[in-house]
Amino acid sequence: MANYISGLLLAIVLFGNMAAVPATLHLVLLLASAAFFVYTLNYLYRDTHLWQFGNAPDEQLDERQVQVRNKAYRLAYTGMASIFMLTAIYYTFAVDLNWWVPKNWEEADMIVWLVIFLTLTLPSSILAWMEEEV
Repeated sequence: MANYISGLLLAIVLFGNMAAVPATLHLVLLLASAAFFVYTLNYLYRDTHLWQFGNAPDEQLDERQVQVRNKAYRLAYTGMASIFMLTAIYYTFAVDLNWWVPKNWEEADMIVWLVIFLTLTLPSSILAWMEEEV
């Protein structure tokens, strides 16, 4: 969870309206949030070995580990499919109701990075949230 909170913090500092914040404070916030984000990524994927476990071939795992990993991938796939469906439904209504939609690449950039980040990290994060011994 800390991984996603740190990513959100970094996105807010990078893409948020920080005009009222002095430049030095903005730089400090940017460096601190980036360091926190890198630390949580390193902890989750290197120190816990969940990245290797989530991507290991079946031959390197026992039957229980394969079942735990496959359950995490099913949940991640279901989560990503749900996000894509809800996004499509949102855009269907957003155009007619004048809700926010990205108008240029700068606005869509954060959404693209969010999709890439979630696609790469969600299975391993679900493995960590399941808190089963792997």
